[in-house]
Order: sequence, then structure tokens, then C-alpha cells
Amino acid sequence: MSGLAYDAIPAIRWSLLREAAKSPARYHWRLENPRPDTAAMATGRLVHCAVLEPDELPRRYAVWGEARRGSDWRAFEAAASANGQEVVTSTEYERALAMRDAVHAHPVAAKYLAQKRAQTEVTLTWTDAKTKLACKARLDWLGRRTFIDLKTTRDNADRAFGRVAGNLAYHGQMAFYNMGLVASGMKRRAVIIAVESEEPFAV
Repeated sequence: MSGLAYDAIPAIRWSLLREAAKSPARYHWRLENPRPDTAAMATGRLVHCAVLEPDELPRRYAVWGEARRGSDWRAFEAAASANGQEVVTSTEYERALAMRDAVHAHPVAAKYLAQKRAQTEVTLTWTDAKTKLACKARLDWLGRRTFIDLKTTRDNADRAFGRVAGNLAYHGQMAFYNMGLVASGMKRRAVIIAVESEEPFAV
């Protein structure tokens, strides 16, 4: 299922539900005002594709190595858009490849990702038993025993990443995903793989 098709499913997703932790008003405001795309979100998509779906990179992305101006740039952007591709700079692309290589070189992360019959970008839909609300989730990676969420971070040292995980409620996200898995008749263990976005791209 494409990202656009997933977005169109009329159900509660974690990124929206998380707003309720701030306030009910924030939650209701976000219902009418979807979060705009950001550079960080675009980077996350690129790294996810590079790490989890490397064969899709040429189809989803067009690499531009120069300043984004002039007639050549406009023609390149138009051609990429017509092909359904996102445009990234050569620097962004090379960084994503380096992050991919770092993840696959990590002995523990590589072991998880090497599991056979795993699926990527798995969509779950279910009805919450208590609230009767329609819910949805999109898992980065689903294996026979684990599900994995790939995170990019500036600092994955235990304390630093722990603070980020707490502030962004990664524990709540994993619990929400687990609810969807259980409702779908599956039981999996949650794993987060965090890779730094700057050299040396520690995992």
C-alpha cells in the first residue's frame, strides 16, 4: 500500500493520537490541520527506503547534484514529479547510503534485518475494543518474532536517545503498534534501531 493510500484510510494513527498527550484541544486542532511535510520527515523517508527497501531507491528518488535554480533544475524537477519521484541532493543521497551501510554493518541490527519472510511498510487496521475507534498503523518492518521501527537521531548515546524517546513517546508508539498486532492475531516483540544522522553514523 502506498503512503498516499495509507493516509486516506479514515482511522486514528499514532502521530495524531500523540497530540492528545499535550491537550484535547491540540488533538482536535490537528484533526483539522494535518502536519505539513518537513525536511526532517523527508530525510526519514529517504533513510527508511535506503535501509529497508533499497531496491526502491531508484524508483522513488531522483538525485540532483547542483543548486536548485535555473531552467535545468526546473526541467529536472518537472520530470521527477511526472515520474512520481522525490528529488534529493547528491549529499542527502550519499548520507542516506552511508546510514544504510552503518545499519547493515551493525552485528545486532543486521541479524534482525536478515530474517527471512519479513515484510516492510506493513499496514495494520483494527477497531479498538474499548473505544470502538477505527485505528491504523504502518510498521517499518515485520518479522516472525519482532517488529522494528527505524529511527534517525542526532545522538543515540543511551541517555541522549532515552530523553528523545521519552519526549517523543516512542514507548507509546510501540505500544500502539503492538495493540494493532494483537488485534490482528499476531504477537511480536518491539525493537528500535536508531542510527545517527551524522558521521560516524553510529547505530
